[in-house]
Amino acid sequence: MAVTLDIKNMTFEEKIMTMEALWDDLVQSANDIKKANKTETSILPDWHEDVLKERLLAAQEDKAEYSDWTEVKARLEKL
Repeated sequence: MAVTLDIKNMTFEEKIMTMEALWDDLVQSANDIKKANKTETSILPDWHEDVLKERLLAAQEDKAEYSDWTEVKARLEKL
């Protein structure tokens, strides 16, 4: 189904509302997929979950490394 929106003429508020509606629909779709599969598995790729588990474990064990926002911003500006 093709949907066309006149994005250029939408107000900022209309754009935000549209994004929120899309996000809500994506979340509902993900929930529907989970229910259809009758499983608690995520729709994320396995490697995403692996990385998240590793990072959570590192944070829980106080082994995580964090960057200050100014450092991150400076690195991004160099890209």
